[in-house]
Formats: sequence, structure tokens, C-alpha cells
Amino acid sequence: MKTERSFAKTFDSLEDIHTFLEKSISASGLGIKQAYTLNLAAEEIFTNMVKYGSESSNDVKVRLSMSEKEVILCMIDSDVAEFDISSVKKIDSNRPVESIKPGGLGLHLVQNMADKFQYDYIDGSAIFTVTINIAK
Repeated sequence: MKTERSFAKTFDSLEDIHTFLEKSISASGLGIKQAYTLNLAAEEIFTNMVKYGSESSNDVKVRLSMSEKEVILCMIDSDVAEFDISSVKKIDSNRPVESIKPGGLGLHLVQNMADKFQYDYIDGSAIFTVTINIAK
């Protein structure tokens, strides 16, 4: 099953995105941990799009594809500058949490919690794809 919807690039859209995801995955067999990861990924990616993709006011496309084995979340922000994901500083998880500066932690969590995390930049669009395996 595939479903797609566009959302205004404002923080006010976060609740609608979560509702869209919840309705879409309700019959998918996705476990609580995987559903949490999916929602965290959507929130972190969308928040970064709103904060750092301000050169475009285009809606953000949220595409969800589900099979028996996996759920794939694809978020597309068009007419924006390329964001080199490899430039995000790696977080040292052995450091005390109070010594970690804000910024980049959410993306770090998504990269480590998802089964696959991919960033592409194609024809002026930033495309984030998160794959989560369905535990059976």
C-alpha cells in the first residue's frame, strides 16, 4: 500500500502529520517501537525542513509505502538548497548528556533507530527516506 499527502511547511502541520501516519499504519502490523521510530523520524525531518529550508514555502510531500516486511517513509522538500547530511557532526553517545550541545541529536537518533536512513538531493529537492522493518 502507498499513500501520499502534502503538508504546509509550518510547525502547525506536525499534528496533522502524526495523525496521517497513525491512520496509515494502524493495520500495518508495525510494533510500538517501530511506530515510535517512524513518528520520531517524521517529526525530526519535518522540523529540520521548516527550520532550515526556509528559502521555499512549498508544501512538504510525505509518502508512506508499506509491505509485509517494511514501512518506508519518504519526505520531500522541493526548491531548497542541498543539505549535506554527512556534514552533521556525529554524536559521542558515551559523553554525559548535559555536555552535548543542542542540534543534530534528533537526526542522530533517527539514523541509529531506523533500519535504513537515506538522503538524496535530486533536481532541487531534498529527499529523506527512512525504512523500518516490521517485526513479526
